[in-house]
Amino acid sequence: MPKRTMTLAECKAHTAADASMWIPSRFAMCESQCFAATWHVNGREVGFSQMTVSAIATVPANSREVHFDYYFSDFYAAGANAIDETLVGTSVNHPTVPDGVSLGQGGLNPTPTTVAQLKANPHFMISTNASPGQGLAPDDGIWAVWNMKFVPEWPPGWVETNPLAEWKFSSFGLRWDNSPYLPNYKPADALHSGGAALSYDVSPLRYSTAAAAPERAVASHIETAFTQPQNTMPTNRSKHVAGQSASDPLHRLQKSIGQTNLNRYNANRREAVKVCLAVDPS
Repeated sequence: MPKRTMTLAECKAHTAADASMWIPSRFAMCESQCFAATWHVNGREVGFSQMTVSAIATVPANSREVHFDYYFSDFYAAGANAIDETLVGTSVNHPTVPDGVSLGQGGLNPTPTTVAQLKANPHFMISTNASPGQGLAPDDGIWAVWNMKFVPEWPPGWVETNPLAEWKFSSFGLRWDNSPYLPNYKPADALHSGGAALSYDVSPLRYSTAAAAPERAVASHIETAFTQPQNTMPTNRSKHVAGQSASDPLHRLQKSIGQTNLNRYNANRREAVKVCLAVDPS
C-alpha cells in the first residue's frame, strides 16, 4: 500500500543529508529547510541563529483533503541576537489549472508569532481541498501549486542589517480528479467524490532480462511482444504492440465511463477468450 502518513522523525531522517525533499509516494512527501540569520550591530557581526522548518504533506485514503503539517525544531543561537523576539508571519498562494478554481482551506494559518512562541508550540496544520465540478474533462482534473513562505519581522535595531526578507519552501504540486472508475466516486455526494494526490513525477517501473533478475520472465515476455510480435498470440504477422514509446502509449479502456467504452471493452474480452479457448479448450 502507498504511504499516506509521515512522522517528523521520518521526514528529518530522510532529509538530514543533502536531500531537502523526500517523496515516498504520491500521497506523502516532506521537505526540511534550515533557516539561518547572522546578526549585526553597526555593521559588525555579533551573533548567529538558525532553526529547521519541516513541511509534511499527506493525503488520507479516498479523500480530497491535502494536509500540511509544519514543524519548527533544532533552534540554535549564539552571541548577541534577537531571534526570540522576531515575529514570523506566513503567506500562502496556490495558482491552479484551470484558472479560477476555488480551493477550500482548513486548519490554522497562524498570525505573526514570535520565535519564542514557536519554541513553545512548534507545530501547526493547514489543509486544502478542491470541490468536484471545477476541473477539466474527461476526469474533472484540477492541478494546483501550493506555495508557503514564512516572513520574518526583525526587532527594531536589527531590520536594516539583516539581508533575509523571507524563508521559502519548494512548491508542492497538488492534483484532484473525479473519474467514474475511482473507488471513491459518489455522484450523490459531490463534496467527497473523487480523490487528491501529490502531483510529482513517479519513478518508472523497470524490468530486466538479466539472468538473476526476479522479474526476468515478465521482462522477456514484454521484449518478445515488442521485438517479435508475430510470435505472440493471437497470430498476426502485421501485429504492432503499443507502449514502446511516449508517442505510442498503451490505452486503458474504462468500461464504466460510457457505452462506447463498455462495448469496446466487451469486444476485447470476447477476442481474448476466443484465443485462449482455441489454444486450450479445457
